[in-house]
Amino acid sequence: MVHDRGKRVGRGVRQAVVCMAALGLLLCAGLAQAAAIPFKKSTTEIQTDKTLREILPDFFHDQGLEVVLSPQVAARNGTINGSFKGTYAQVWRRLADSNGLLAYWDGSAVYVYLDSERVTDYTSVPLPLEQQFMSAMGSVNWADAATGNVWKLEPSTGLVTITGTKRFAEQVKQMSQTIAGLGQHETTRFKFYPLKYAWASDTTMTLGNRQVTVPGVASVLRALVSDDAGNGQFSGASERLMSARQRGLRGQGLAGSGQQPPPPLGNYTVPPQDDDGLTPPSAPLAPTAQHGSVQAIAGSGDTRIVADSFRNAIIVRDTPDRLPMYDELIRQLDVPPQMVEIEATIIDVDKKKARQLGVNWFYRNHRTTVGFLSGNQTQADGLASKALLLAALGLGDTSGLPPLFNNGLQIGTILGNPAKFVANINALEDDGVAHVVTRPQVITMNDAEAVIQSSQSVYVPVSGAYNSDLYNVTAGTTLRVTPHLVMENGTPHIRMMVQIEDGNITYSPKDAQDIQYPIVSQNAVNTQAVIQDGQGLLLGGLVQDQSQNNEHKIPVLGDIPLLGYLFKTVQKQRAHTERLFLITPRLVMLNHITGQQTPSSPQVSMESQEQLDKKQARDEAWWNHKKSDVQQPAPLPVIVQQVPADAAPAPAKKRLPE
Repeated sequence: MVHDRGKRVGRGVRQAVVCMAALGLLLCAGLAQAAAIPFKKSTTEIQTDKTLREILPDFFHDQGLEVVLSPQVAARNGTINGSFKGTYAQVWRRLADSNGLLAYWDGSAVYVYLDSERVTDYTSVPLPLEQQFMSAMGSVNWADAATGNVWKLEPSTGLVTITGTKRFAEQVKQMSQTIAGLGQHETTRFKFYPLKYAWASDTTMTLGNRQVTVPGVASVLRALVSDDAGNGQFSGASERLMSARQRGLRGQGLAGSGQQPPPPLGNYTVPPQDDDGLTPPSAPLAPTAQHGSVQAIAGSGDTRIVADSFRNAIIVRDTPDRLPMYDELIRQLDVPPQMVEIEATIIDVDKKKARQLGVNWFYRNHRTTVGFLSGNQTQADGLASKALLLAALGLGDTSGLPPLFNNGLQIGTILGNPAKFVANINALEDDGVAHVVTRPQVITMNDAEAVIQSSQSVYVPVSGAYNSDLYNVTAGTTLRVTPHLVMENGTPHIRMMVQIEDGNITYSPKDAQDIQYPIVSQNAVNTQAVIQDGQGLLLGGLVQDQSQNNEHKIPVLGDIPLLGYLFKTVQKQRAHTERLFLITPRLVMLNHITGQQTPSSPQVSMESQEQLDKKQARDEAWWNHKKSDVQQPAPLPVIVQQVPADAAPAPAKKRLPE
């Protein structure tokens, strides 16, 4: 509900004031209330052979009236023959009927036109001032249906249609302009807009060494009505790279609490400095950012748009005729957003071990045999499927995988069932081939960026001439996902903008001063994709090579120069790891039981409750039928075969010929 907090006066009093002011302005311009032409009641007789431009001025001047002939009337050269006798009103009607003339009395002069000179014109009145305009037009009584001088006001748009003589149209347009001008000078009013879903003020988030500012509704409104931001300069969220140098601690303790700032040096003013101690370029802050003022609309010097962060509301100060445009716009901006759950599965794959184990047809670990099966696969097929998965992870290409692995999976493809893929990866952890590092989940709003960050920071001291500074070095995994919901033929699709930064911190060998410097390795992936609700986007290609030298030696003997090599061994280990990112967005639906927001199922994301109940009943019936059929057990995706304790030892793993 929108609350109107403006200064109110009686509506009837304000209308009366506006109407009186409008009439006063028009009367000062020589306009009085329009009525019938004030002819004398005496009689007259006209007998002459003259043109209209000769007869009409004399005819009206005899009545003491000014006359204005249109150019078309003055251009008629035909003479009028005959005798016209009667009152002045009767003589005029005979002249008008016989010559096709039309007269309009505006209160100060008679305007004479041809019947063919009727015009249709348009003007407009501000919506809040419709009643004032209608009251003013009713007071002057310019309209006359008998002569065809009429006007019509459209209440929904404020459009006024005028039909009649040219002078009548000019008067109506002058009245509308006068009313509109008085409305512009009317006292401004305040309006309070509480927001339910959108943020009124800008929100700032710090992500690592970046500071992201997301504009609120107040900034959006200022950008729409201000010329400064209306020429393509308003670009939504802004991002600023923060300084890596930490502020010094000198003067921040108790000893420096009583110190005063140094006095100015004459007329010289010390310029402001940024975090790096450098003087930034001159860029005065815009008035819209300082005071929330807007002066772009014509006559809007008193317009103010202010964000109330405490109440999450917008306060607008503007003239009454412009306040309705804020109502509709704020109503469209403050809408309930669709919630989206983002699940990110980070997987590390040892490429070397994947190549080594990928050629094994069988996998046995003491008393357990594990195979991967789909609905109608045999155990041998499952073991072969695992071998194909291992080989694919080792080669970085999974195009040869069977349907169990989502029909033509590619590193960078879309997974129809990401949960099954992660389950298969988890089964490989015992081999050390793949490792699910983490599976963070976050819920965000549609079109709002979700950030998942796991990083570490080190502070490097850097000595200067007089003091030392600390510089922040940050590295880790940062995932930024912006979802956008698109409905296509009733099926939800989610467009994702994905930005991935993955890095780590290592240290260089010690230098002559026994100092190690941090070395930061960064990998980044920026992409966009459109997938269905519940599907997963698999991204790969972030490869890390790590080498390590492990030294084993006999104490004392291994430290003897030259001879020490006989009592120690140095083992070099190299790891070739590829990091995969599985991004799975899910729409958050309203739980019909608890009334809470819960993520939708990847398989039945948009089904209604009735369809869910029917599906559950079918599943229960199928399961009961399978339990009664003991001769045909249901196949399981994973087979675990127990080997008896007294059985022969398992044969060695077979290897494919190279």
